[in-house]
Amino acid sequence: MRIHTNLCQGMIDIAAKIAGVRFERCTLHGSRSRDHAFDVILSGNSGRRSGFGGDYEAASWDQWGIFLGFIFENDPDATCWAYKDAVDFHWQTGYRFEDLTLEEATRFHKWSLGEYDGYSSTSHCQHTDCTAVRRWKV
Repeated sequence: MRIHTNLCQGMIDIAAKIAGVRFERCTLHGSRSRDHAFDVILSGNSGRRSGFGGDYEAASWDQWGIFLGFIFENDPDATCWAYKDAVDFHWQTGYRFEDLTLEEATRFHKWSLGEYDGYSSTSHCQHTDCTAVRRWKV
């Protein structure tokens, strides 16, 4: 994922530490919209192999959320292909990552089919007592 931000490498490293992930790739690039961009692949504890052909366990949805949540908290105007800014990130993730800690994170979610409300679709985690939500505009 390429993240366009004004944050420095040290802040990206802190985000990874808080999320309990490791970088499989974290390269610095130029950006027309922000000070620079980081191209990032994370490994973590999802229980699933990486989709990039690596021999490592991919980061979970919650680990990615904690990682991106820290970035958006410190640079609300950061952007990536999935989220246009912090407001969009929090809306799409049901505000789950405003205060979720790694200890509270779930290794994986079982998502329901999306329910359309005339504006967007919402999918809920089907695990007992899990409040995770994914939203997207259609």
